[in-house]
Amino acid sequence: MRGGVLTLVAAGALTATAAGAAPVPPLTALARPGFAGARPVALTVKARFAELQCGRVVRGPLVLGLPPAERVPRRIAASAVTIDGVPVAAVRVSGETLTLQPQPPRGAICDVIGPGTVTVAVKRGAGVGNPRRAGSYRVRLRLGAQTVTGRLVVSR
Repeated sequence: MRGGVLTLVAAGALTATAAGAAPVPPLTALARPGFAGARPVALTVKARFAELQCGRVVRGPLVLGLPPAERVPRRIAASAVTIDGVPVAAVRVSGETLTLQPQPPRGAICDVIGPGTVTVAVKRGAGVGNPRRAGSYRVRLRLGAQTVTGRLVVSR
């Protein structure tokens, strides 16, 4: 009986802690340097998706929508962008939208579908530049039918 009481108390404590925690934003975007007009910048976008296969992007494309004020070159080398630390197979640029094709998976792939976080890193060598004005700008990341949005904050 005593073990059952302890289990219920512990479960209640965990629930209270989880309920009191601040919600995690579905997408975060960070540019370094983070001030207006900076170019080139390193851009890191982290997004939480409801459905990933084995916790990763197995099939693409992964579409990164940057703010219209972002300065994006007409071409970006595949070596300048990674998905979860792995260089992409290809990058297609259309205005402020980067269409990223992930590398094909190697080895056995599991069939577990569940939530997970994807990190896209655009290196300084890509030549991307922050908007010229400070502010908060919308960023989106799309994988299939899933779209996650967040904000990129650019300081003065």
